[in-house]
Amino acid sequence: MNKQGKFKEIIRKSLAEQVAERLKEALLNGEFPPSRRIPEERLAAAFQISRTPLRQAMQHLERVGLLERHPSGGMQPATITLQDVTDAVALRAHTEGLLARRAAQNATQEEILQLEAYSQMFNISKSLKNTSQLIDINEKIHFLVREAARSPLLVRLLNDLDSRIEPILRHYIHSVAAGMPAARSHDEIVVNIRNRNGDEAMEAMRTHVLFAGNIAITYMKAKQDQE
Repeated sequence: MNKQGKFKEIIRKSLAEQVAERLKEALLNGEFPPSRRIPEERLAAAFQISRTPLRQAMQHLERVGLLERHPSGGMQPATITLQDVTDAVALRAHTEGLLARRAAQNATQEEILQLEAYSQMFNISKSLKNTSQLIDINEKIHFLVREAARSPLLVRLLNDLDSRIEPILRHYIHSVAAGMPAARSHDEIVVNIRNRNGDEAMEAMRTHVLFAGNIAITYMKAKQDQE
């Protein structure tokens, strides 16, 4: 087989993986309603692929817990219970707290300055009650803390956890954002990272994550009680 043939073979083998990544992103963005069968035919047409790599991608997402079998056949977003979310929020708070402590030890001066800038932007968005900006800046702060921690293992564990609960949390993201003006700002986290106070940074991050997570849990429970 010539080099061009080998290259084409690699592309064919990676197609299902590429589709899985796109499906995962759609799941995290809440594009597929819970308990609804995912339309394979429409997706295959949208991706301009056959249903074989699509099904391979969906089987992979089933193995990692993002999809499950629909009663009438096919796949649907994995069911996530209130207890699942409660446990995941507690784990997330603990893990992000550890990352904040590591960030206090390992963050560069450039990263600290960027965190301070983001924190100021977040406070301005709070005063303007700009929900979309609050969500965007909040994500940037958390992502930068993860980078600054220099802990690939903790980041991988947290990313895996996020991939399992983000689909359901995305349905409540605006409720969480609405509660952010009442929450502690990121200032305490950033100040402790800047001052290299690892334990204080960890506790500030843990409190912050639990506050936001508990808002989502409260709205999720209220919705379940109405059903």
